[in-house]
Amino acid sequence: MDAIGGCSQAHKQELEKEGLEVVTMDFARPETMTKAFEGAYGLFMYTTPFECPEEEVQYGVDAARAAFEAGVRHVVFR
Repeated sequence: MDAIGGCSQAHKQELEKEGLEVVTMDFARPETMTKAFEGAYGLFMYTTPFECPEEEVQYGVDAARAAFEAGVRHVVFR
């Protein structure tokens, strides 16, 4: 499974033709992350600086929690 952020419908279809599974999630809705991470071995998450650093940290915490709940074995957050 591969998750690609900010993916247009055309790009999604192109990736699916290559055999990738594209899933949708929303960092502002943590409940969408666990399902998106199911079946993944690892997660590499890179965020760009936010105007509100606390929000960026919360996204990272929520993603780590969701990854744990989904059984992801390796997480890198930069």
